[in-house]
Amino acid sequence: MKLLLWAAIIFGVIWVLRNKKKAAEARMARSDPSPVLNEKLHEESGEPMLSCAHCGIHFPSSEAVVDTAGTVYCGTEHRRLHATR
Repeated sequence: MKLLLWAAIIFGVIWVLRNKKKAAEARMARSDPSPVLNEKLHEESGEPMLSCAHCGIHFPSSEAVVDTAGTVYCGTEHRRLHATR
């Protein structure tokens, strides 16, 4: 009889934990996508990638900083550093 009681308790705990996990996953699915997912969306959207003139890193064209000469940078700091060279 004790074995049946322990089995019922263990089953109940597992059932509660599974329901909590499913509820948390449902909340995450309804919330904003994660940064990793946002990066994947950039890759899948076909957005052109550009290369920074200062460091050479590739980044989406929507994040580009362009100077008056049309040179592309990944950020304002690299634009400033490249101008002082």
